[in-house]
Amino acid sequence: MAVTLDLLRRTLGPLSRRIRLIVSRGVLSHDADDSKAAQRVDLDLLADEQREGIYRVQQYGLTSRPPAGSEAVCLACGGVREHLVAIAVDDTSNRPTGLDVGEVALWMREHGLRVKCRNNGTVEIGTEPSDFVALASLVKAEHDAIKADLDALKDWVGSFAGTYSGTIDPSTGAASGMLTSTTPVALSWQPAEVAAEEVKAK
Repeated sequence: MAVTLDLLRRTLGPLSRRIRLIVSRGVLSHDADDSKAAQRVDLDLLADEQREGIYRVQQYGLTSRPPAGSEAVCLACGGVREHLVAIAVDDTSNRPTGLDVGEVALWMREHGLRVKCRNNGTVEIGTEPSDFVALASLVKAEHDAIKADLDALKDWVGSFAGTYSGTIDPSTGAASGMLTSTTPVALSWQPAEVAAEEVKAK
């Protein structure tokens, strides 16, 4: 009986070790290499085990470049340690927390939470004035403040029966020239469109 058990241990030992080493956890020793079609990462794995240029698999349509210190989960294809593939990488020291159950977020190490899909169906984009949504709010406020002037300008130009021929000094805005014809000038823009164009420009 003892001989049989010893034989089983010797026979199954290598297989057992290979199975245990199929899945490994590691830490990125450098920022991910994003210069190739398939991203590569250098990892510190088991004690004194370091691997360079490990292929990192990412989800279609989403890509990121994890920094050094991020944690990774790797699979050894066919149980061969020389054929490691990183299937998940996470920077747990910087990941924003506090999401409600079912919510999804896109985030960055430097700026934290940037895009948050909430359970009520709304999407929040950033919190700083440099973000598009915050910028749009600022532009809307500017537009609301000058809306009356824009409407008055449109009404005045729309009622003017003539055309202008001349030049405008771009540095001072001063115009010189003459009015001719009696053809009414019709504007196609709406004051609200000014805000949209300002957002694009910024």
